[in-house]
Amino acid sequence: MKVIHGFWTPTDTQAFIQSGRFSIWVESDETRRVSKKTLHPYHLTEKPCLDFITQELSLTLTTDNASGYRGLQLPTYKGEPLPSPELAVVLPEDDEAVAWLPWEVFCVDLAKPIKDINNIHFLACYQAANTRVASDFLFWYYFSQSLKNILYKDQFIPALLAHEVKKKREFYRYWHIVSPQYESLLHQAVSQMPLACSLGYEPESLLRHFAEVCISDILDYALSRLPATFNDKVRGNLSLVLSSIQLNKPLALMTDALATKYCQWQHKLIGKATDTGLQLGFQLYEAKPSEPEQWLLAFFIGSQQDPSTKYALQDYWPPQSAQKALVKQQFGAHVEQQVLLQLALAAKIYPKLWDGMETSRPDSVCLSLDEAFEFLKESAWVLEDAGYKIVIPAWLTPKGRQRAKLRMRTAGKSPAKNTSATSYLSLDNLIDYQYELAMGEHSVSPEEWQQLVESKTPLVHFRGQWVELDRDKNARNVIALAATTAR
Repeated sequence: MKVIHGFWTPTDTQAFIQSGRFSIWVESDETRRVSKKTLHPYHLTEKPCLDFITQELSLTLTTDNASGYRGLQLPTYKGEPLPSPELAVVLPEDDEAVAWLPWEVFCVDLAKPIKDINNIHFLACYQAANTRVASDFLFWYYFSQSLKNILYKDQFIPALLAHEVKKKREFYRYWHIVSPQYESLLHQAVSQMPLACSLGYEPESLLRHFAEVCISDILDYALSRLPATFNDKVRGNLSLVLSSIQLNKPLALMTDALATKYCQWQHKLIGKATDTGLQLGFQLYEAKPSEPEQWLLAFFIGSQQDPSTKYALQDYWPPQSAQKALVKQQFGAHVEQQVLLQLALAAKIYPKLWDGMETSRPDSVCLSLDEAFEFLKESAWVLEDAGYKIVIPAWLTPKGRQRAKLRMRTAGKSPAKNTSATSYLSLDNLIDYQYELAMGEHSVSPEEWQQLVESKTPLVHFRGQWVELDRDKNARNVIALAATTAR
């Protein structure tokens, strides 16, 4: 049995911005003779480890994959390192007799941690024989794969860091993570982090360093391969920031004045409603069946600390509103400024909101049926990922939405009371079935279905609810039903 371990270590240099490396080592259930007392007796030494990584894990090693013996603090009992829980049959009962001592193991660095960790985990679980991943590697697997959402959703911007050197200020570029879920991800990971992963570092600091270095390496690699036409379109301060391909080198042409302007732009781009906890929200009200083009997207004030808090802006704006004093007491005297700022930021994501800001007291915006459908399909969830609260009717959410489908039901009658279970499960009854059209859990007649197919809108009001239609799929279901009926 072989167990794969992994750990992250920041690079020990004097550079202002430090990189890091993710390394793996392999533990075996076979004891090997070692030439040094500090060598781990159960780890795979250089040649067996490299053979295992290249053959069993199919990892192609290049000059970027540094390797060598490194010292790790590992739990030790009676002069020997304790085997991993994945290998140990019996662990010592006397915890006080266990000490953390340094042991040398042969390690291999991963050139692309997020990608390589994912590949190794897959191969160890589904292909490599007699191979498991240790709890420390498994933790890094889940944490690293969670960072992919930040990349998929483009939740990062180029930012600046200032560094004083001999009374001279230098500016470095780094990638600032702006995901609203990033902090909660870190706090959750800290609470679940195995002790073996920290290696003596402060857990939250180590996780932040891993996330920022890995994401920066990926983005710097992508930035270096952008076509020249992209660089021609970028002008001003942004071009100066993006011009530094190497993360550990200062921006040569950046001055204090340009950096101030850039930071102001950055603050406007990612600005939140300060630390008051105010959260802007949007609630979609469905249209009446008689007025299908009259959908309403209302604005409201919510709280990041208390999800149940909700103040509609329509009730807040009137001069004699009873809610105004209560809202200002909870979120501060500059509530209106915060609301308008968050609305403007949200409008950059969903431009339709600008229509609702044509008045000095914005409280809602009207949507057509097609606009409401587009909001439900994409814009609502983009806004939610950006930190805004979204409220829509339950049957219009992805989970609650009713969908048209073709289903199979038994065609036979219910068995009589004196009929045995054996006769009810006879071959004749098992093959006696029929297909029918359905919307959610409700059966639909062929005539009703044809009306749905001929509908020209993506949303229709059907039996008291708005439902989404895929006309092409519905037409295919009708053809499939006709084919099964004709048999």
